[in-house]
Amino acid sequence: MAQKRWKYVTPRDRVVTTTSAAAGLAVFGAGLAVALNPVALAAAGGIALLNYGAGRLFSIPAYRRMAINSAVKKGTWEAVPDDAPASRITAEISKQMGRKEAPKIFTVDDKTLAKSALPFGLRWIFKGELRNQAVKSIFAALPGANTIITTKEALNNGLSEDQLRFIAAHEMSHLQAKDNRTLSIAARVVLQKVPRALFWGSLTAGGVALFGASLPILAGGLASVGIIAGATLAGRALNNFGLRTVEQRADRNGLYITRDLDSAKSAFAAIEPTAGQKTSLFKEMFLDHPSNTRRVKIMTKAFQKVCKYQPVEVPTDPATAKPALKVRPPQPS
Repeated sequence: MAQKRWKYVTPRDRVVTTTSAAAGLAVFGAGLAVALNPVALAAAGGIALLNYGAGRLFSIPAYRRMAINSAVKKGTWEAVPDDAPASRITAEISKQMGRKEAPKIFTVDDKTLAKSALPFGLRWIFKGELRNQAVKSIFAALPGANTIITTKEALNNGLSEDQLRFIAAHEMSHLQAKDNRTLSIAARVVLQKVPRALFWGSLTAGGVALFGASLPILAGGLASVGIIAGATLAGRALNNFGLRTVEQRADRNGLYITRDLDSAKSAFAAIEPTAGQKTSLFKEMFLDHPSNTRRVKIMTKAFQKVCKYQPVEVPTDPATAKPALKVRPPQPS
């Protein structure tokens, strides 16, 4: 009896991510409707369409090259050399996954990282321990651009090649699944950018009302802020369930490629500042990535299922007729 073929994205993954994102957007939209802000409702839909369109644009090679070259010229991005360990490992995994083109790896600077990581324009707090934790742990895939971004500090964080191999396989799972086109990612953009604009807009209106002694407008503005904040938190909690599912799927695929549970565990322990610390279920609701403790438990359970599938086929080198890559056998945990 033939073994089942490994699926990088399962039907359950699609159902969970789409349903949780739709529920999160619905709750957020209902909150905006209660706050009587039809402009914000239109903005939410517009941002979702723009985000989806941006993902499509990045899939166009000419546009992708233009955007990345612009970032490189500005000095905010720097290409990692092809002979660097991270690039070499990524190229090997690309062959294993049957990808036509290996993704390019770039390092980004602190300002670029802060701009994408922090809400409400509070980039000035991106320093000290917060900065140190972020720059040492960031690895992110840009599916539409077939690109992985990181920082120089993260690449030089003492990761072994086996640990780096799992991280690369994890990120390339996002590329393989084209996660930039999922509703969960679009919902995350909406739940970040729309509340940010409404936050500053409401504060401005409230300030004008306060100095103009217009108490009804001030009270209405504060009420809108409260309603929108509550709807945003509820929407994010629902959507984050789908985003955590996306990350767990990438972990599962990383294990399938590497067959190395120990290196997966140690990789997260090395890049995750809160490794080993327990996270309450309430706090986990507002995380778009699983906590390290829960992540390890899920990976350990998933690894038993992964080992039941045939290892990924390794392409051969026609010149030597020998395997071009070495695939690890399953390791007991």
